[in-house]
Amino acid sequence: MTKIKKLAIISSDLVVKQFMTQTIESILGNAIEITGFSLKELREPIWEFPVVLTSHSYLLEAARKMFPSSNIIAGKKMLNGKNLEKLLLLPEMERVLVLNTPQPLAAEIIQNLRDLGINHLEYVAYDPNLPENVKKREYAGIDAAISPGLRHLAPANIKNVIDIGHRTITPATLWELLYALDLPMEYLDIYLLQHTNLLMDSARKLAESLGHSEILRKEREFILDKVDDGILSTNKHGDISLANSVLEQIFDISVGNWIGRPISEFLLYIGLTAHTDKEMLDTVFTYRKKTLTCNKAWIHNTCDATIYSFKEVCKIVEFEKNIRRKLSEKGFVAKYNFGDIWGIDGNLKLAKEKAKRFARTNQTILITGESGTGKELLAQAIHLNSAQKSGPFLAINFAAIPDTLVESELFGYESGAFTGAKKEGHMGVFEQAHNGTLFLDEIGDASLSIQVKLLRVLQEKEIMRIGGSKKIPVTVRIIAATNTSLSDKIALSQFREDLYYRLNVLPIEMPALRSRKQDIMLILEKYLKKTYNVQKKIAPPVRHTLKECQWRGNVRELLNVADYFFYSSQGKAEITSADVPPYLYEPAACGHTNSPPTPAEYKSRREDNMLNTLKAFITLGRDNIGRTNLLFEIRKTDTRMTEHKLKKTLEQLRQRGFICIGVTKQGSSITMEGLQFYYANITEPQ
Repeated sequence: MTKIKKLAIISSDLVVKQFMTQTIESILGNAIEITGFSLKELREPIWEFPVVLTSHSYLLEAARKMFPSSNIIAGKKMLNGKNLEKLLLLPEMERVLVLNTPQPLAAEIIQNLRDLGINHLEYVAYDPNLPENVKKREYAGIDAAISPGLRHLAPANIKNVIDIGHRTITPATLWELLYALDLPMEYLDIYLLQHTNLLMDSARKLAESLGHSEILRKEREFILDKVDDGILSTNKHGDISLANSVLEQIFDISVGNWIGRPISEFLLYIGLTAHTDKEMLDTVFTYRKKTLTCNKAWIHNTCDATIYSFKEVCKIVEFEKNIRRKLSEKGFVAKYNFGDIWGIDGNLKLAKEKAKRFARTNQTILITGESGTGKELLAQAIHLNSAQKSGPFLAINFAAIPDTLVESELFGYESGAFTGAKKEGHMGVFEQAHNGTLFLDEIGDASLSIQVKLLRVLQEKEIMRIGGSKKIPVTVRIIAATNTSLSDKIALSQFREDLYYRLNVLPIEMPALRSRKQDIMLILEKYLKKTYNVQKKIAPPVRHTLKECQWRGNVRELLNVADYFFYSSQGKAEITSADVPPYLYEPAACGHTNSPPTPAEYKSRREDNMLNTLKAFITLGRDNIGRTNLLFEIRKTDTRMTEHKLKKTLEQLRQRGFICIGVTKQGSSITMEGLQFYYANITEPQ
């Protein structure tokens, strides 16, 4: 279930906050959850927002204090074109007060206006900090003011306040925001088209107000020359009314020779026929050995103009490379190296030495070992010491993703590939890991149908998105891992033998923690020091208990115990038996057998997990129960339950029809069949 992304917007002014919130919502729609704050509304630090957008850079310091764990983006602003024709009607060299607060923002607006060529006025930046008597003297004789949606700042003596509207965010700010939220760059195209349309409408008003078409042409040229695409515009008769300089560069033409001529002539000249459909999206064609794309769109809310945009495919490829690099920088990177895998055991050292040698090759690696032994840490260390270290590192866990979603996560899908698909499509992990490493965790849980597709990708080194028709080449280093015996699965016809030999080129086995007892105290002490910066004495009985435990969860379980030690022994210099998690004293945890559970024991544990989970549903009220509350309730009686186990148990219950899993934030509910199953199988008195 995809968790919706969250964005906080912070401004010093309530009105600006509302405008920025509405602006972002109009662009991104339902893709994110947006919450706006003004400085007056912030009282203490907030931790729940991964990304924060400020209305200006001067708010960065305040934002960092209020959102200490967030990625802070300083918004940059530009004019939206509203009422600019009224400014041009003002007399030459008239003194005009430019309103905004703080004063540097007023200076920014003045520069924005000058950049647009509105230089016939004498601008005065409003300073809200001046004493009232100084304001009267400094602003004396000023009859007009320019306001970016902040009319309340205007002095009482100024009657002519021209509201040019709130400034909107720049394309660069939106690009940075999309990158931070991991959203598709198609939103940038939508925004640029919307903003271009607004400015072109404003330019039309300028021409009508002044009765001077040259102003319209220059205004449009200024706007369109700021866009990286080749752009031309047509009027309601289909004649070319405007083209930018980028179009000249792409087609090596003089746009002046085409103004006023039918668009059909131009399309024929470049090798395209005139299109009568309302939209022409991503049409690919060749012009003088250049591969280009063409898009066509109508200006919103009117049918009197059409915009055509042209882009060179080579620039799109370069842009995609840049995006891949940014994705890698953003977080698809390995964090752990060989030094982060602690231990002095001989078998562990042997595994690390093998991994260091294998890292220098491009061969596929298969890491085996029980759950919690550090297979992903080893995979990340291999990546960081490989030729792919500058590329992304991505991981997919086949045990954690329902079979119905695995294929789309691996290979991605095209727009409209199935009901519920994103309209912009989705890039799978194979594409995202291009020129990097893909870690296939719990590969033994992959279905046979997925195994067939994986085998083909490993052989052909290309993928095809769901609903797509073109093959996409990918260069990816594969590291797979499993906590089960793939040989046994092959014997049971649950795993393909040919895929096994594709994966098992360079095998590495990670030893279980119970087989390297000398590492237990070393790991425990290192973790407490690194995570909590504490060094505590550990009582001999506790040391004995830790060494006797079977550590079914391996290092992951040991680190959980270390967390428990830290909180249970706070205020004490020594960890004693009273600070040990109770379950470690149970025979199942501290028995003397190293043999794994039998199939019957596995089945019994699974049934117990299901019954305990159904009991938690009943205790908590049956309907709309979140996973966090379920886990808290279950752990009151079963401390071995983890979030990963609970996710698998919920999926098993759903498959048997015992629960219904809701959509985002709705929680899950027990069904009548689930109630009947619980009461038919409980053994405790009710």
